[in-house]
Amino acid sequence: MRRTVIACETIEGELQRLLPPGVELRVLDRGLHQTPRRLTESIQREIDSANADEVLLGYGLCGGGIAGLRASNCRLVVPRVDDCISILLGSAERYREEFQREPGTYWLSEGWIENARDPYREYQRSREKYGEETARWLAAEMMRGYRRLALIDTGVCPVDRLRGYAREFAAFFRLEYVEMVGSDALLRSLLFFRETAPGLVVVVEPGGTVSADSFLPALATING
Repeated sequence: MRRTVIACETIEGELQRLLPPGVELRVLDRGLHQTPRRLTESIQREIDSANADEVLLGYGLCGGGIAGLRASNCRLVVPRVDDCISILLGSAERYREEFQREPGTYWLSEGWIENARDPYREYQRSREKYGEETARWLAAEMMRGYRRLALIDTGVCPVDRLRGYAREFAAFFRLEYVEMVGSDALLRSLLFFRETAPGLVVVVEPGGTVSADSFLPALATING
């Protein structure tokens, strides 16, 4: 069976460690999340151009950006989660537990630190353009409601390489700093779902369309 993985660059490292031989990996820019329509269109183009019997998506529902995707001439398999934080933690259930413990959590991982334009980087960038006072105000507005920063150690690189930036980020915004060990359980379910619990993924047969309802009730508690 020909298989292709289409994923966000924030989880590229985690996927590379698990990718079976002969499976193609296509990586898309994290910035596409800023416009769900562009995210949907970009992923659809990759699905339509993939020479595969099965396309595995390294995305969650992602603000609705995955809803409406068509399984053109292949089967689609998608993790039954809201976004990549659940993927990195290993399950929607674990994310739900952490959300209930502290909903005001800002998450970082190797992929997020390397690829995302987070509020701390935006502060550094806007300070040069607008000055210190305005840059601090803009950054504070972006981080309003956050009380904790959690660094996820997924094992892709030594956490010591990430800890300095994460601690600096937390200190600047006066956030509680914690570290959590990630899990590859959900990615294994995506790549090898026939051998694991099928309820962890959404499967759309050729000709079908991804429905947001397929992700419930897994996300009901988080979003409700």
